Amino acid sequence: MVTRNRILANRRNARKSTGPKTPQGKTASSRNAVKHGLYSRRDALAAGRRDDFFHTLAKLSAELNPRGLAEELCLLETAEALSDMRRAEQADLEIWRAGQAPSRFADLARVAARYSAAQSRFHRALRQWGQLRHPD
Repeated sequence: MVTRNRILANRRNARKSTGPKTPQGKTASSRNAVKHGLYSRRDALAAGRRDDFFHTLAKLSAELNPRGLAEELCLLETAEALSDMRRAEQADLEIWRAGQAPSRFADLARVAARYSAAQSRFHRALRQWGQLRHPD
């Protein structure tokens, strides 16, 4: 059974622990549980990655010259898959560079699965692209 003194002490301590006050602190604490960010939509187009994504999209658009909405959607899927593949590669490198690979085997497995899924999406998008261009 919890004593009255323990309850009062807990309440006093709770008043001291109110969490972050500033917007920066709130933003930082909102990411406390993030391990690699691979599944996060917020991270998908973070500042540095946004530039890379749009650069890739522009290069693919110039190279493939999409005609119509279906080809544009296929192009977008291709660029998103490439972006996800790059994010997975980056997450993998960060784990290895930090020297944490042995203790983070489950994270490495998730990264590998994410890369594989993105790679499958990439190849599916390319097949769809081919079917749109050559509907034999």
